[in-house]
Amino acid sequence: MLRWRRYAEEETDIDQGAWWNEEIAVARIECHAARRRCQRTRSSPLHDLYATVFKGKKAKEAIKRSKARHFQELCDAADSQPFGAAYKLVMRKLCRQPMPTRPHQLSRIVHTLFPGSPT
Repeated sequence: MLRWRRYAEEETDIDQGAWWNEEIAVARIECHAARRRCQRTRSSPLHDLYATVFKGKKAKEAIKRSKARHFQELCDAADSQPFGAAYKLVMRKLCRQPMPTRPHQLSRIVHTLFPGSPT
């Protein structure tokens, strides 16, 4: 049975966040290629070489750097534009959460937000 393969050009068609960049795409392609080579050369002396490249943290470190840089840019933008991209991002995350419906939870929230209000 034949297996369908995705080619390297199509590998970058993943869900790209705002923090995604070309450095991460290249590191990801290199990591996947090294993983495939590592799996195919298990009985070869080159296996250790490919395993070290595959288990390297180049892609993870690039993602961490990019996410940190993007978060700092969002924080800086939030200072200058209070209802800009940072606000929209937070509101998207908050709107996904279900509203509390249990009476105990609701009363605790009300008492926390309005400590001096009569019940």
